[in-house]
Amino acid sequence: MFPAWLQKRAAKHKWVRVLALNLIACCVAMQVSSIAARDFNLSIVARTGDAIAGHTLQYLGSPAINNRGLIVFTARLSDIPSPECPGVAATALCTSAIVAGSSLLVITGSTIAGHNLTWISDPVSLNDAGTVAFAAGTKAMDWRAPRGEHGIFTQNQLIAKPGDTVDGCEISQIGYSDSVLLDPRPVIDRVGRVFFSANHFGPCKGGSLSSNLFTQQHGVNCAGRPAGYFGVSGNGLAGALTDSGIYSQHGIILRHRASIEGHRVDGFSQPAINDAGRIVFAGQFDCSPSGCLNAVATEHHVIAKAGDIMDGLRVTEFWTPVINNRDAVAFRALVGPDNANFLLFSTELGVIAKPGDVIKGKTLQTVGRPVMAGYMGLNDDGRVVFQATFTDGSQAIVLATPAKRYHAGASSW
Repeated sequence: MFPAWLQKRAAKHKWVRVLALNLIACCVAMQVSSIAARDFNLSIVARTGDAIAGHTLQYLGSPAINNRGLIVFTARLSDIPSPECPGVAATALCTSAIVAGSSLLVITGSTIAGHNLTWISDPVSLNDAGTVAFAAGTKAMDWRAPRGEHGIFTQNQLIAKPGDTVDGCEISQIGYSDSVLLDPRPVIDRVGRVFFSANHFGPCKGGSLSSNLFTQQHGVNCAGRPAGYFGVSGNGLAGALTDSGIYSQHGIILRHRASIEGHRVDGFSQPAINDAGRIVFAGQFDCSPSGCLNAVATEHHVIAKAGDIMDGLRVTEFWTPVINNRDAVAFRALVGPDNANFLLFSTELGVIAKPGDVIKGKTLQTVGRPVMAGYMGLNDDGRVVFQATFTDGSQAIVLATPAKRYHAGASSW
């Protein structure tokens, strides 16, 4: 490994011996790191053309995974006409069903709490009990679609609908509004509280704090500021994007124009948060008349930035990052030179999938849908599940499983 002259001097001079040992340790560490960065197994969970409960999967949406290993995802089915999602943000995917494992959990035409579902919005949210929260339209609400009328459901319960009163606020619109930035995705926590974005009619009655973020029973107070896109941890801690930064129920997490490792935060996309209150977000940094630097970061660390090379590909933008309770982060990154497709990266596993990779005999074109609402799933074991689109037009839900148990944390980055 080292030339003879260095080995001879190492025998006589302590400082050379220490240097040699350090070089050996460094090289070994680099080799281990290089192996660990690709030390995972890929498996296909489902693919277009598969039959589920007598229906054929035609198009696949965003998947989620919980700590018990249950995987759920949305899908369109070939024997059911593709529905329309009236009044919903264009980034959402209109689907016909939610698949859990090898079963259909919910399908259009299903009746939940007396409401007949006409469409189901992607993405959905899943907790460890297997309860799924999602937005959906109903026959009773679709006629008022221009106002963004739809409801929030689990597979067994209606959580909220326009016209409900929550904490003194009469709900007017859920998930979409012409006047307020609302997040179309509901999120469920460990004990089954479902958080959702909503607009309301005028001031809230009874002196209740006005909010755009709610659970079934309460408005969620983010320092009295209107909340836009948000994430929620398993223990119910919200991380919400506001006009001055990212806030939780306990106050400020990261202020607008804060400095992270010498880079000034000038813009945020939707944050994700874990039980310890640590966040991850994609954002714009160091903006000037010539442009901004795109990067993905936690509140203390810039993980990756535009121009970085990941597994031979130059990255330019970062979308929909997620974080687990061991501080591992996963995100999609737009790749050059044409900026048309995404790769998937995990701080535990490195680049999991990139355009051109061959997965079970098929060549990957992109990871996830080319919209901000396309999510991957990450659990506390470091397993990552994602939607893959191949060059032949087919799709699959793919699971990346660490080949061994990792001990992730900020120090491992």
